[in-house]
Amino acid sequence: MKKIKTLAAVAAAAFMLSSCGSSVPQEKINLVKSNFSLANDRYIKLADKIKNSDDSRLKENYAQWGGAIAQYNAAITNELSGMKEAEVDALSIGVDKLLVALEETTQKMKNSEEISVSDIVSTNENAKPENAANYDLDFTLINSTGVDIYEIYISENGQGNWKTNLIPNQKMLPAGNQIGIAFNAGESEHLWDIKAVDGDGKVVYFNGIDLSVSSEVTLSLNDNKEPVAKLK
Repeated sequence: MKKIKTLAAVAAAAFMLSSCGSSVPQEKINLVKSNFSLANDRYIKLADKIKNSDDSRLKENYAQWGGAIAQYNAAITNELSGMKEAEVDALSIGVDKLLVALEETTQKMKNSEEISVSDIVSTNENAKPENAANYDLDFTLINSTGVDIYEIYISENGQGNWKTNLIPNQKMLPAGNQIGIAFNAGESEHLWDIKAVDGDGKVVYFNGIDLSVSSEVTLSLNDNKEPVAKLK
């Protein structure tokens, strides 16, 4: 993560620079406003994650970013229209640096929550290996739904017995990624239902999947946003 060491200095420079040029092009003003809006959005969304983090350096950086946000907001709200072009350019540089730092931090924290493609999630809590020696239903699950999946459950077809979330706590299966699921059936069922839950708590059901003949299951949504499970 790139630490911004001179945010305050850059902000101050924006007010000290002078230029004999004409009025600032509107596209420059719009770009500064747009990038500041993005930076402010990233800053707000990082608040809870950084608050719960044990990384003292990250918290220090976040406090500095907050100070820069306040200064840039004041400049953009109250004085941007009256600045010279060189002043707007200096302000733009500071905002861009802030945005880069916040986006890099957001991505790193997101990556730390994601489950590795090679991770193997826990076996079904009700598996009975002594009765299922020839009934291992391990398979690869591919997320092609277009959204990140935070919870996965499996139940006998039509029973709604969802048992344990097969994605470990604090992890997720990002859109486009896959994981291996170790699943031993405690009874000789062939058809199973899968329940997927996204980050907003929305639930989608994929029903009637024959895991006995499938080593790979791809979850997706068709053009009508209806759930589809493709087997391989």
